Parts: sequence; structure tokens; C-alpha cells
Amino acid sequence: MLVYAYTNVTFSSFAEVFTVYKIWVQAYTLNSEGYPSEPISCGTDVASPSEPLMINASCFGQGSIYVEWMPPKSFYESIDMYQVTASAWNNSFPQQISIPPVETQPPYTAMHVRIYYT
Repeated sequence: MLVYAYTNVTFSSFAEVFTVYKIWVQAYTLNSEGYPSEPISCGTDVASPSEPLMINASCFGQGSIYVEWMPPKSFYESIDMYQVTASAWNNSFPQQISIPPVETQPPYTAMHVRIYYT
């Protein structure tokens, strides 16, 4: 009797990020050991970076906020971009700026005076 089955197995307890693994399957019976399958290669994905550390967010003149942070402690190879989001305390529409990690940006100047931002 032939049995066809698709089985999903997840190796998450030992898998490291951004690593290529060689994987094969081998069948066993109570009395013998089968031959292993042809191996295939599979790589794990890159992990998300940890959170940046906020250092400072302060007023920088009328309508501007100066924001300063440290890069994440853990990331793979490099940071491609930072996204800075600000919204007025009572506003449900946040404003976002995408910043390359090596570029120095002037203070964000699209803020309104006398509004608290989160």
C-alpha cells in the first residue's frame, strides 16, 4: 500500500537568520533504514532590526521639532532607511518622513505651533 502525504515541519528552535541550510528526508521502518532524499538548499530570511533608541525630541524654533536617535543594536549588515512619524496629540493623521541612514536632515518644519506631538 502506497501512502502519499505532504508533511510540514518547521525548524525554528535552532535556525539562525540569514543562513543557508541543506535539508534532506529519510524514511525508517521498525526493521530498516531507507535511503536519504536528494538534499535541497534553503535559506532563512533576514531578521527585522531592533528598535532605535530615542535620544532627544525638542522644539527647534516655531513649527520645527529636532529629533535625535541612536541606531538599532541589532540589524543585518546595514540600515536601509529610517521612517520618522509624528502626529499631533489630537490628530489621527500622522506625518511621516523617510530618511536614509547616512543623510543628515534639517529639523522637520511642517509642524504647527502650540500643538503637542506624540
